[in-house]
Amino acid sequence: MDHSRVDLTTNSGATRRQVARGAAWAAPVMVAAAAAPAYAASTHPNTTVTSALGCKPKTGGDQSKDFYTTVCFRNADIHPVIITAESATLGGVPETIAGANPNPLSIPAGGTGCVTVHITSATAGDRDIAVYFQATDTVTGTQAPLVGQVPKADIGTC
Repeated sequence: MDHSRVDLTTNSGATRRQVARGAAWAAPVMVAAAAAPAYAASTHPNTTVTSALGCKPKTGGDQSKDFYTTVCFRNADIHPVIITAESATLGGVPETIAGANPNPLSIPAGGTGCVTVHITSATAGDRDIAVYFQATDTVTGTQAPLVGQVPKADIGTC
């Protein structure tokens, strides 16, 4: 039997056109899908507290009624955010924010930043520190609350 020759005159039931069409469907097909914008499914702003440190100055043997805390943030959002210090508590008791530097804090998309908050208390004594912030997405205007906390045991002297 001679296999070197193929007789194309015999009808095998499939035309060359049908074979070509079948091969085209069998080939892998790349489909391009339009991706939805990242912000369409994300919650704005996507900002987290990365660290919070606290200290209390000791002056002349007298315990100060001032507390300082530095809170750092990471903005994982695709938009810049503005962080604003709004209120503070010491041991769960509302206290006065005497100042914050900077306030507000602007963090670019994908960036980090820190703010130092000066809290004045009506009484001396070490207590847990909590500073409450508002993060605002500068593009959408969406806001999210953030809290920087320092346990009493972690408050140092500055």
